[in-house]
Amino acid sequence: MIRLTIDLPPMSTNRANIIINNAKTGRPMIMKSPEARKWMTRAVAQLQVQKMQQRIMTIEGPVAMSMDVYREQNSGDLDNYFKGILDAIQEARIVRDDKLVVEFRRCRVLKDAKRPRYEIILWPLEAQGVLIPLDADPGPTIPDVFKLPGER
Repeated sequence: MIRLTIDLPPMSTNRANIIINNAKTGRPMIMKSPEARKWMTRAVAQLQVQKMQQRIMTIEGPVAMSMDVYREQNSGDLDNYFKGILDAIQEARIVRDDKLVVEFRRCRVLKDAKRPRYEIILWPLEAQGVLIPLDADPGPTIPDVFKLPGER
């Protein structure tokens, strides 16, 4: 099990892309906004530091993921946060390819105005070449400090 934190305000895909006209063809094209490029650079740098500190090898096989998104305010849809995180864990070489994330075990959107962030847990689903069934025990649970008061 691998625990990672990105201490940045969540980036929604709604803010991540801009549409511009291609100067050569005149056709519209989608590009990452300057804000999204800056966010990605910072997120990848944080993930790479954690990768070195935890001595994480790049995951080459299927992986399950859990994610808590802590936002400054209650706005935005949960699904808008997936793409940026998957791209960041791939660019940081946590996983070889984001298509290897084959299961989301839990994903929550919570509010923390003082410390917006992502908390991510990855479970490699292969152990020494043996595929672990998707319904297998996910391993240790999230510590109580990460649970909402009603969940403790």
